[in-house]
Amino acid sequence: MHKSSVEHLFNTYPRLFAGKNRSIQESLMPFGMECGNGWFWLLNNLCESIQSYIDNNGIDQIEFTQIKEKFGRLWIHENGCDDIIFGMIRMAENLSYQICEICGTTKDVTSEGDWVRTLCKKCRDK
Repeated sequence: MHKSSVEHLFNTYPRLFAGKNRSIQESLMPFGMECGNGWFWLLNNLCESIQSYIDNNGIDQIEFTQIKEKFGRLWIHENGCDDIIFGMIRMAENLSYQICEICGTTKDVTSEGDWVRTLCKKCRDK
């Protein structure tokens, strides 16, 4: 993910990304987001929804410990959450199969290749 996009998420949702300054033994967030910028809007909306839910319902704050692409899908690891947040995360992960990891379009997206990537036809042809 572009450095500016990662910084936006870190700065906008500092409590979700508190692990960005920890050692890699405690969190892998110092590595940033290991996925394409096409999923930025999905992650931004997920963070907004989770933080709003936490703030408005007195839920214990969670932190992301790793965000990456694996097998063509977004994978999000956190330090513990309730069923509602778990559902939000799983929905975002499943939606990532329908969103080009590079450009963010939802048109003509497939998950394939020797190294499985979720890409639109245009980005796959490049």
